[in-house]
This record gives sequence, structure tokens and C-alpha cells, in this order.
Amino acid sequence: MTPLLLLQAIRLTFGGTPLFEGADLSVSGGERLCLVGRNGSGKSTLLKIAAGLVEPDGGTLFLQPGVTIRYLAQEPDFSGFATIRAFVPLMKRSGDAVIVNISSVAATLASGSSIAYGASKAALNTMSVALARVLGPEIRVMVISPAAVETAFVRGRTHEMVAKMAEGTPLKRIVEADEVAQAVMASMTHLTSSTGMIIPVDGGRTVG
Repeated sequence: MTPLLLLQAIRLTFGGTPLFEGADLSVSGGERLCLVGRNGSGKSTLLKIAAGLVEPDGGTLFLQPGVTIRYLAQEPDFSGFATIRAFVPLMKRSGDAVIVNISSVAATLASGSSIAYGASKAALNTMSVALARVLGPEIRVMVISPAAVETAFVRGRTHEMVAKMAEGTPLKRIVEADEVAQAVMASMTHLTSSTGMIIPVDGGRTVG
């Protein structure tokens, strides 16, 4: 079976000190791998090479066509969350400010193709509810939580795949991008007595 990801004879030197000399890594479909090694042995660097974030000095990297690699950093950068804090004084002066975050039903259903994606969206939900408590009454915080949407955003996900997921919902219809946008607008213009709410736009998927 052709592997999804293959690293062969990888070489990498940092500051004159060899980190890898002929390192190999192969990942096949359905496999779950654990990379074990002492601190500083290059575990994170090898994964960065696999993700295309670090260029090795030598060796070959093969990624099966159609396969996408997602990399969750060991020390993620959360500096972007400071943006809300920076804008709070200005938003409070507006008198009717609202923050609308886009989440996913993966946050509550613990489903989907990526555990990291679902976990990050669950964290976004928690952060949004917490912000709703501390930013009121001047600023409202809302969350829109779509299911699979009919867009080309997810590489390799076809209309047939989305339609099959929609068939398993009570409404049995595909969620359109315009419907997500309408939910955002409704949160801003009509749901003015709501804050800290997570609104699903999912054809009823969250109710089974």
C-alpha cells in the first residue's frame, strides 16, 4: 500500500550539529503513530519537516496527492486574542457593539475529520461565553455554529459528501453559506436581547 506520507533519508543540521542523518518516517492510511524521544532529539522538527514548515538539508518527502497535513504547534501563538481587548474601549463607546464568532457543530458533537479542529472550536465557544459575561452590558458576544456548509472551503469535500451528511439531519437539507451569513446578521440586528448564545445553523444535526 502506498503511504500517505513518506520521509526518506532526511538530513538536517543546526549550527554545525547534525540533528538528522538518514531519518525515515512512513504513515499509511488508518495508522495512529506516537513519536517518542528525549527532549531536544528533534521530534517537533521532524513533524515540521513533514508539514512542510522546515526545509531539510537532504532527503525526500512524498505526500500522496489529495492528502492535506495539519500541524498544531507545540507552543501555539495566542497573541491574536489580544485584539478583542484592544478594541473593547472603542466598542463600548459605540453603545451597540457585538462580537460574532464562527464556530462549528464539531465543538459540541466531537465529530468530524480533525480532533484538533473540534477542540479549537470548543475553546472558542467557551471563550465567547466567558467574554459575554465580562463585556456586558455594552458589548454582546454571539457564536454561530454551522454544520457542513456547501462551499469549496474544505479541500476534497464533494457535494455528494455534504449531501450525505445532510441526509442524516432532521431537515435533510444542505446548509448554504448565505444561511450562515444571515445568522450572523440576525445576531447583530435582531437578537439584541441575547448574548453568550451559541446558535446552530445545521439543519438540526445537533438534535439528532
